[in-house]
Amino acid sequence: MPPLPPVLRVVKIKVTGNIGSKPWVNIFHARYTSPGTPDNTDLTAIAQTVHTAYSTNLINVTRRSSDVSIEETFTQDLTSSTSATGAYSAHAVGTFSGESAGAAVCVLWKHTIANRYRGGHPRTYAPSFGSNIIATANSWGGAQVAQEQTAVNTLVTAINAFTSTNITTLTFGCVHYYSAHALLTPPTFDDIIASTVENVMATQRRRVGR
Repeated sequence: MPPLPPVLRVVKIKVTGNIGSKPWVNIFHARYTSPGTPDNTDLTAIAQTVHTAYSTNLINVTRRSSDVSIEETFTQDLTSSTSATGAYSAHAVGTFSGESAGAAVCVLWKHTIANRYRGGHPRTYAPSFGSNIIATANSWGGAQVAQEQTAVNTLVTAINAFTSTNITTLTFGCVHYYSAHALLTPPTFDDIIASTVENVMATQRRRVGR
């Protein structure tokens, strides 16, 4: 498969961790404005900002302590294959009580953009709550969903508030590489105008490792 085309002035943010012995990954994108060219220091600062916000507001608050951890966040400027990269590592585990709901079970964030089209829209499948947060056979308890919503809003605010020496603004959004199964050249970027935590339990079967 050929490499994906560059995305001008967009940073890919990859947050990683573990659910028991299985890895999880959340990937975000953000578009920047800049008076110059961001360097590795700028990209490392973005990684640290996102990692800290995710750890403090999501892992430490809503996840079961013995099962879910956050480990490292990587960043990459997608402008070209030689643009800056960054990484920040800090291990943290959840502090919420309750038995695990399983590695494949997720909390779903649905992202809203202004662009309307048929097909899948941007989503994030975050590590799940403990099983004691399950309200029905397919839904989470409302209080924990509300707490997660506050945490997601805080994470997005941290991304949008970021500035550094070579980055004037950073805007949370999503990249579209394909339209009607055809590769877009160049890819398009849409600002995410809202992120909503769903109460329905979601799943990522690949996290089971089969």
